Amino acid sequence: MLVNFYATWCKPCRVELPELVAIQNDPNSKVKVLLVSIDDQEVVDSKLAGFLQSNNIGFKSYTLTSGSEQFIQKLYPTWRKTIPLNLLFDQEGNLLEGMGLTDRAEVEMIIARNQTI
Repeated sequence: MLVNFYATWCKPCRVELPELVAIQNDPNSKVKVLLVSIDDQEVVDSKLAGFLQSNNIGFKSYTLTSGSEQFIQKLYPTWRKTIPLNLLFDQEGNLLEGMGLTDRAEVEMIIARNQTI
């Protein structure tokens, strides 16, 4: 599972989004993508649905409008409060790696590396 924390105003988040959508939509992918918007509630209310639609996101995504910093900090204590933040978990829910801007090749490399450990 790849958990992606993003915001609609974040340029690097928008850059990587098509790649994450492609991973999620690939029927042969071993990775499921979970998108989590940390936009303010007013942005969620006014812009998020259009943003998701314009980026062809036809799968479930989530919002975290209050307490996002504390929530992310609990999942990833070394977070430096930058986004995008991608957390890659194994099938048992163990965090394999946290990373910023990413792509399919990096995700697949991390998975392959951890399968050989």
